[in-house]
Amino acid sequence: MELIKTEKRDEFDRKERERNLYKKFFARLFRDKARIFGIIGLMFLTSLLYVSIPFVLKEGVQRLYLIQKVHYVLILAIVLILANLAITLIKERQVVNFSYRLVNNVKKDLYRGILKKSITKFKRIGVGKVLAFLSYNVSLIKSLISEWGTVAVQQTLNFLAIFIASFFVDI
Repeated sequence: MELIKTEKRDEFDRKERERNLYKKFFARLFRDKARIFGIIGLMFLTSLLYVSIPFVLKEGVQRLYLIQKVHYVLILAIVLILANLAITLIKERQVVNFSYRLVNNVKKDLYRGILKKSITKFKRIGVGKVLAFLSYNVSLIKSLISEWGTVAVQQTLNFLAIFIASFFVDI
């Protein structure tokens, strides 16, 4: 009977720790609102450039061809593509810095939580399983932020930019 109560209490403690971990994670995530909105703004600017470059070049070629100044279109294309490249590099660097800081803070919380556990817990579970759990969770959080989260937001903004551009383009 005592063993069942201990297992239920351990399960309750585990779920409570998970809830606290999520609360801390989202609190840290939204503490840097300015950085998040800056990254989203750079993503939106990248999406707008990605969508608008072909349309701007098409209009430029049509208008400048009439006055025999097509080489200006080439200069315009180079400037727009370099601007897109620079904004993309800045955005990627900001995402990497943000995810590194967030994952580092979460990793510290995980290690702090492990250190608070009683030594009898480690006799039952084993150190190898604890380390595997920690490394898996940290790598999962890092991939969710830097890969999946970025791709989801970027593709949503690409769709929004295409939707906006569809109002300005004659087909």
